[in-house]
Amino acid sequence: MPFIKRALTGLAAVAAVTAGATAVTPTESAEAVPPFGGQIHNVGSQPMFITYNLANPWGAEAILSPWAISDGFRDADGFYVETGCRATYTFPPATIAYSRTTPGWVKVNNTQYAVVNYSC
Repeated sequence: MPFIKRALTGLAAVAAVTAGATAVTPTESAEAVPPFGGQIHNVGSQPMFITYNLANPWGAEAILSPWAISDGFRDADGFYVETGCRATYTFPPATIAYSRTTPGWVKVNNTQYAVVNYSC
């Protein structure tokens, strides 16, 4: 039964978006953008680790391929810079570029769209 409920909720969300309304699931904040929180766009040449839960990053990680964008229906909370790699990133529309070469997680806020050039 939970599967049917999730399927119907998903169909309702698609219908609302198609009709021009903003669909928000009960577990997501109505203020989170785009559309349900942070998003990460990997414009680099290497796949990178991202997380959908920075409180437990390795429990909710995913691999983001080059030129891919994180799942827009979940809040991406950050990306990981591995030893020997470099991440140069911006949060458009801001044009300030940040760079990180030390290993660790970089936080992405609920309202941010991070464009990351990731290379090793």
